[in-house]
Amino acid sequence: MSAPLVVSVLRAHDERWWQQRCPNTIEVASASFDPDLTGIGSSPYAGDMGTTGVRVPDAPTVSQRRRYLFRLCGVEVPNQFGIIIRGLRQLITIRHTEVQPNGLPLILEREVVSPLWRFQDGNVSWHLVLQQQQFAAHVFDPAQTAGTSPEERGLDTALLYNPPLTPYFPPGAGYPPGKGIGDLGTFRDIRFPWTDTNWTMEEMVRGPGAVVLYASVFQTNPAIRPVYPSFDGMRPEDRFLSDFADARYGRIAGAIIFEIVEMTRKKK
Repeated sequence: MSAPLVVSVLRAHDERWWQQRCPNTIEVASASFDPDLTGIGSSPYAGDMGTTGVRVPDAPTVSQRRRYLFRLCGVEVPNQFGIIIRGLRQLITIRHTEVQPNGLPLILEREVVSPLWRFQDGNVSWHLVLQQQQFAAHVFDPAQTAGTSPEERGLDTALLYNPPLTPYFPPGAGYPPGKGIGDLGTFRDIRFPWTDTNWTMEEMVRGPGAVVLYASVFQTNPAIRPVYPSFDGMRPEDRFLSDFADARYGRIAGAIIFEIVEMTRKKK
């Protein structure tokens, strides 16, 4: 399989839908504002502070109905077209931040690589859904911050929220809108590691509609979490927690790898 052409989202009006043949596998992947890059930037383009994924707020989740809901990436499939989903990617990190004696922040972050690992008081669920129609009303919030969105009908990478952003309440009671695709409507493990390129899926989805990957995060509370000891045989994530007792979920990302298919109608 050829290397994927990476974009942030694919809209229904993108010219690639109407090319006679799509020469590349296409990948849509999470990309969002990163406050860690303030004053530094992430590319030569002025004002660009975007990076892979989106930050998970540090504030602990207070109840199951107030889990952080993220829209990671999406594909808007037009009428008379479909996509064959060839693979997914998942990325979640754990993060430690401390202020050094010189006043500068030290940020340490590592990827979760153990498929079934989670915090004792926190976890992540993933949801690949098909949204046939986006009937949700447009929402405008003048106080919206970068990397967030009050809009359920969008496709951009964002933390979704009901205004105001604080205290946090997810839209739709935290349920990802849409119908689950195959057995991927809800899964809770790192089934598709970010570095995996063995795209053996063949999940056909017909348009019109939007294929969207969501994630729901229950953020840990280090203040009430058990202190992790250090011993041989620990998972790498638990070793990180034994070194940094205040670690929590840091950044989350997802990607969808797919091919475009033109649907032809049978003649009567």
